[in-house]
Amino acid sequence: MPRRSLLIGIAATVLAAVCARAQGDPAKSPPLAIRGYDPVAYFTPGALTKGSPEFAYDWDGSRYHFSSAANRTLFVSTPDKYAPQYSGNCTGLMGQGKKLEADPANWVVSEGKLYLFSAPVSVNRLDGPEGRDLVRRADANWKAGVK
Repeated sequence: MPRRSLLIGIAATVLAAVCARAQGDPAKSPPLAIRGYDPVAYFTPGALTKGSPEFAYDWDGSRYHFSSAANRTLFVSTPDKYAPQYSGNCTGLMGQGKKLEADPANWVVSEGKLYLFSAPVSVNRLDGPEGRDLVRRADANWKAGVK
């Protein structure tokens, strides 16, 4: 009987290790994107919505949380459509060649893309020639690898 107990104990230890590996080491998880807010919800229904770790997905070096399995599925199918520009850094500062994490509560969806800012912005912030110029500069700085 003791041998059987030993084998059961070893099997349980191996199974626990396999399960832990499948779930990933929390100490090595990627950083949480946009402070855990659901990127799809910015588009549908168009509101700041907290996501849940239950509906998580790792993409582009970050972990995204979603408010529902349906939103996670939408993101997984086309992450470039829903992910914030500049990996969630402030659009305005990126346009100045500076990198700073944005506040997810300050956002604009413009031309089908999600832009975040570090301070409150008006919904038409990116409309018109000045807004398009800001995005052009931010895109160029992001591609150049602004740190």
